[in-house]
Amino acid sequence: MFRYVFCAILALGIMLFPVQVKAATAITILWTAPMDFPDSVKCSGYSLRVASTIDSLNTKWASCRIVAGVPLPSNPGLTDSVKTTQLAGDTLYYAIKACDKKPNWSAISAILPIYIDDNQPPSACGNLRFFLR
Repeated sequence: MFRYVFCAILALGIMLFPVQVKAATAITILWTAPMDFPDSVKCSGYSLRVASTIDSLNTKWASCRIVAGVPLPSNPGLTDSVKTTQLAGDTLYYAIKACDKKPNWSAISAILPIYIDDNQPPSACGNLRFFLR
């Protein structure tokens, strides 16, 4: 789904023309809350990251974009989730780490690739005209 954004060009006046912008699609990412050993209690926090390549998550964790709105961990074994948005036509990769109160960070989770299909056709051509020579 595309939204139209109007852009202005100054020439002899202002000409408006539509430009297609990819629409964001709402997604929900879910995971199982881990246990903090040796106390067998819930963890203290999460860091959910997103990147355009798997390699970035594996080797450049600190520079990957942090997904906002991640909740505090639930009791071990329960499902936690976060809602976010992703642009159609892009493949993004998500991974999460948990920490205890020290904070000691867990290893990286499995990496979740998410692709949102861009099934919208382009807008119709506009401003069709001709000139006589």
